[in-house]
Amino acid sequence: MRTNTNILRWFLLPAVLFSLAAAARDDASAYLKSLLDSGRVTAVYTYDVDGSVPVNGCGMAVLEGNCFRLSSGSLQILCDGSAIYTVDASSKEVYIESVGNAGKLLKDPQSLLSGIKDLKVSGTTVSGTLPDAQNGSALHFILSEITTGAPAGSKDEFRFDSASATPEWVITDLR
Repeated sequence: MRTNTNILRWFLLPAVLFSLAAAARDDASAYLKSLLDSGRVTAVYTYDVDGSVPVNGCGMAVLEGNCFRLSSGSLQILCDGSAIYTVDASSKEVYIESVGNAGKLLKDPQSLLSGIKDLKVSGTTVSGTLPDAQNGSALHFILSEITTGAPAGSKDEFRFDSASATPEWVITDLR
């Protein structure tokens, strides 16, 4: 269950792409910076990755500043800005890692956004494709029900609460 940069990029993409609805028409970097600095964004996402091993999924994403929460079934990926928590509730496992390279995607999302093909924006829905030439695959995504709001102010919802985990949980802290 250990995360790697490609898998994390697939999960981070929905969080980073919230800015595209306005970015398609306005200055993307200014809009994204204001969104990351001062707001809270939520969206429903679906994706599929074609390639040698097809992957697909759907879920809910929340982005607030440099924190995010991606939920899909019993899997959650949480980031409080310094650590990433990959939580599989069904197997009661948690991996905790430093943000490392994944943090670059939130600090410089323009590099990821510039590679998107077939970008379509319609109301509160955004779709597109992100090719990965290195792996010979492509990520196709749809973000819908995109909403913005005031920041909650607490990072607690972007962390796994290790203190409340029962003894059967396996917590691997790789920081």
